[in-house]
Amino acid sequence: MIDTNSMYGNVAEEQDEFQLIQKRMAENAKKLAEAKKKAEAKADEIAIPEVDENYPANALKVMFDMQESLQNMLGKKRGTLTPDSKENLFVKSGMSIYHLGSVVTELFELDEQMQKDNYEITDDSRFELTDAVHFLMNTLLYINMKPRETLEWYYDKAKEDFHAGTIGETSIRFLVGDYIIAFGQIMQQLPYKAWKTYESFEPKVPYTILYEMVDNLMIKFIKLYVALGMKPEDIWKFYYEKNRENFKRQQKNGRYEK
Repeated sequence: MIDTNSMYGNVAEEQDEFQLIQKRMAENAKKLAEAKKKAEAKADEIAIPEVDENYPANALKVMFDMQESLQNMLGKKRGTLTPDSKENLFVKSGMSIYHLGSVVTELFELDEQMQKDNYEITDDSRFELTDAVHFLMNTLLYINMKPRETLEWYYDKAKEDFHAGTIGETSIRFLVGDYIIAFGQIMQQLPYKAWKTYESFEPKVPYTILYEMVDNLMIKFIKLYVALGMKPEDIWKFYYEKNRENFKRQQKNGRYEK
């Protein structure tokens, strides 16, 4: 004889367990939704520093200040090392090299874009170079080596040393290589080697010499702007727009506009 009480009792218990599971799932979904809402609210709290869009007299200094604000915000939001952290030069040199990798990636995208455009100069190429300069500034911010001269000074030096001609694959890649070698010259003076025990985390040479190397680095990079027919006012305009865009992305939790 079938024990119906026992059978229906088991069914009732299973239904109760199923309902309990459903309840827990609903509670977890609610918690996830609340956490997402809080994260989005926190992202919305990110304030974009007010900077006049008109070309300033000290444009390069303002650009570096804008980039430092952006990078400090990103680091604190995402729990990564910031330019204003108190870490030693060994740790920060490693971050500088990391950002060099991003510079190189963006310069690859510049070259790729120019090939796509048959080496006609377009705003798409100029925006790729603008992406690269964001990371170039990071490489210098992390080692506390902001350029001493003005944007106009570096531009004039770059233009004097620039050999005008047809812009093509060879010339763009030559300029990129020139910049990378200039960066290597700086890094050679810093304690960046993870496999080495350093007695001191100070540079091998006086800072006066390091700043001369930074001057050389900036001139080499700005030659790329000269090659793309950009003037100091254009460099500022493109950077300003991209910096504002990057802040707005973080207000959307790093999401890009489609």
